[in-house]
Amino acid sequence: HKRVAEDRELVLQSRGLELAQPLADAVGERLFLDCFAAADAPLPRTREAFAERLEEGRARLEETGGQLVEIVRSVLREWRAVRAAIDAAANPASRPALADVDVQLAALLPPDFIESTPHPWLGHLPRYLKAIVRRLGRLPAEARRDAELAALVRPFVAAVRDLQARSPMGAERSEVRQLRWMIEEFRVS
Repeated sequence: HKRVAEDRELVLQSRGLELAQPLADAVGERLFLDCFAAADAPLPRTREAFAERLEEGRARLEETGGQLVEIVRSVLREWRAVRAAIDAAANPASRPALADVDVQLAALLPPDFIESTPHPWLGHLPRYLKAIVRRLGRLPAEARRDAELAALVRPFVAAVRDLQARSPMGAERSEVRQLRWMIEEFRVS
């Protein structure tokens, strides 16, 4: 927490990005979850199992924390590049693509993205953001082609949203989550 809070570059890069909690708190929460409360690990039911989980988590804390900070740094760097590309692409011919990118950014980087984006997808966010920059760099010259490609993705996005809406609150199936991230892979391709 202290290391992230004192990293001026990281804190400055996060300015302007809506986060559910301060950056250091978000990274700290994610680090705790990754080291001590992994979603795929059963909860400890005995004092010995709890102590074992605690020791295993402590052993991974430094390495996992370093990796997490580098991923977050890369995401923030690429997010800044996307913001610059959006500003550069601002013209009437690019409006539909910019609107689509805004929706995509909202899905990729919700206020709790650091805490909620599952593995391995958190590590893929910089690549998805780079693809957005590349897409925006082709505008307005390829606005028509961009619209055609966006139209290919739109039905899949709508279908996933429909599936997510039908899932009980907080009970999104892993298959739906996987499909959601496969759509991001499709966008990159």
